[in-house]
Amino acid sequence: MGDEIRNKLKSLSSNRPSGWEEKAEWRQANRAWLGKSAEIALKILRELRAKSVTQKELADKINVSAQYVNKLLKGQENLSLETICKLEVALGITLITIPVSYACMVIDTNLTSETMSFKTFTPSGAYKHVSEINKNESWLVAAETEQGAA
Repeated sequence: MGDEIRNKLKSLSSNRPSGWEEKAEWRQANRAWLGKSAEIALKILRELRAKSVTQKELADKINVSAQYVNKLLKGQENLSLETICKLEVALGITLITIPVSYACMVIDTNLTSETMSFKTFTPSGAYKHVSEINKNESWLVAAETEQGAA
């Protein structure tokens, strides 16, 4: 009986390595974008259910195959910006947003002091000190605000 089970297991097993270790290393190396892909997939799935839209209907709207839609809904597809935009338009939702910071531009050739400080402003009106400008400079455009400034 024991030999019979052993032989059965041996016949079901493969001589080729499974590749699980390489797959695990790949997932670890790509963890950041895989997480975002999974979040996007979940948002799309929720929207499809809420609007009673099938994967095939979505595929037709964005001009891809139903198999590709199925693949991206598994949350392991590295989506292009083009695909993300097509999905947003087709579903009428926002999948990603780009934070915007507003900068104050200093243009003054007649500065009275040696240097002039300037600040950048976020949409909420918060600001942070960015840099100084020398009076010999005739222009300057401020850099981005710090992440999370509000």
